[in-house]
Amino acid sequence: MMHYEISSNQLNYSPFVNKKPIVEAIQYMITFNLSIRQAAELFNISKSTLHRGFKKQMAQQNKEISLELIAQLNKCQQME
Repeated sequence: MMHYEISSNQLNYSPFVNKKPIVEAIQYMITFNLSIRQAAELFNISKSTLHRGFKKQMAQQNKEISLELIAQLNKCQQME
């Protein structure tokens, strides 16, 4: 199982929202394969707030994975 490191700068919410519990909840959710509902209840965060954070983080992770894959493909093509 992959474990994604999430920094609090990757979640851009209102400055009035404490981001640390959201970041911790997302990391815990990914690590222990919890649903958004389970993690929201465990960390006492609303499901919608956690869902927004999760969607934003997964979009960021997908971009990073895609860029890494493209770089590896380019290296392979140059070696041929």
